[in-house]
Amino acid sequence: MGYFHLAGYNNYQKEIMTDFAPTQQHDLSVSGGSDKSKFFVSLSHFSKMSILRYRNEKFKRYNILMKADFKVNDWISLDEKVVFNSQNSDKPHFYN
Repeated sequence: MGYFHLAGYNNYQKEIMTDFAPTQQHDLSVSGGSDKSKFFVSLSHFSKMSILRYRNEKFKRYNILMKADFKVNDWISLDEKVVFNSQNSDKPHFYN
């Protein structure tokens, strides 16, 4: 107890960390079709801010998925799928 009294007590966790780290996620999906064709489109966005007070780290991710099915005749159908992923992170290089 005397040691803390002489050296002073600092709450270093409170000094370097914030009380919250905002996170957002937004998703949108659309699908439809007819008896000969179907489609599906999905959009997603995710973002997260840093919990460290003096380091403005950010993480953002965008996902897009597009699928379509076309029935040409009874024995031929065409299916396609396109996926796009992008992420941006400005955290230090020594993180995993």
